[in-house]
Amino acid sequence: MQLANWLEQHRVFLDPRLSLVSRADGSTAGYLECCPDVSVPVALLWRDDALDWIKGTELQRELSRIDMSTTRLQAFYDDVVLPIFSTSKWDPDTGPNFSFAHLLRAYSLVSSRAFQVSSYHSLALVPLADAFNHSDPPHVHFASDMWVCPECGRLEACPHDEETAIVGAGTGAGAIADENADGAEETVDMVSERAIEADEEVFNTYGAGMANAKLVASYGFLLEGNEHDVVSFEHDEVIDALASCAAQGAAPEQAPLSDLTSEQRWLMA
Repeated sequence: MQLANWLEQHRVFLDPRLSLVSRADGSTAGYLECCPDVSVPVALLWRDDALDWIKGTELQRELSRIDMSTTRLQAFYDDVVLPIFSTSKWDPDTGPNFSFAHLLRAYSLVSSRAFQVSSYHSLALVPLADAFNHSDPPHVHFASDMWVCPECGRLEACPHDEETAIVGAGTGAGAIADENADGAEETVDMVSERAIEADEEVFNTYGAGMANAKLVASYGFLLEGNEHDVVSFEHDEVIDALASCAAQGAAPEQAPLSDLTSEQRWLMA
């Protein structure tokens, strides 16, 4: 099914001003209006001189691991986004003006604000939950029922279960489960982990043990004196350094293996 048809079927539209996906009933409009008007400076979207500046750093290694860039996003925009608008029912003169800059803004907002909600909703923007800044250790953490039915979002038994045919009332393929079988509303929660003093800023965590390379790459900020920062070396870099030390100034390729210590030979194995 084409994305344009899916959007129409699920009563979702692209707001031409906000350039983000929104429910047609307007229930998300207020939240989207609170989002930044400009792209978040996540390193995933850096270009040219900025990428030259980080060569050989942990940040460059993190970007390589994530494997996302403006080049890949441009290809997605050309191959997927533009055809959707050209084949949709939107009037080209009055419909959404979704430029590549709008796509970059939307991507940066999702990268820096979204949560993994469940196996059904996957990555999602959660109003209020994204209002907390990051700290490690935090005051609160994001909690949800992750392992729900990936087809309908049901926490309890549903028609998609392989081991049971029990069907909960009001559920079915494609339905979004908003309540448990006992009628309790399903929610995502911010759970406190420690005491919070009056007038104290409340911090969430975007993940345990996050170094600045990850924070800058995906969230667009860093922490001063981050205790999780590391400096890593590629295997070849370690070998070259050890060989140079063993040769005492000779070229790495001239260093005899017999001159290396047992620890150095173990690292080279």
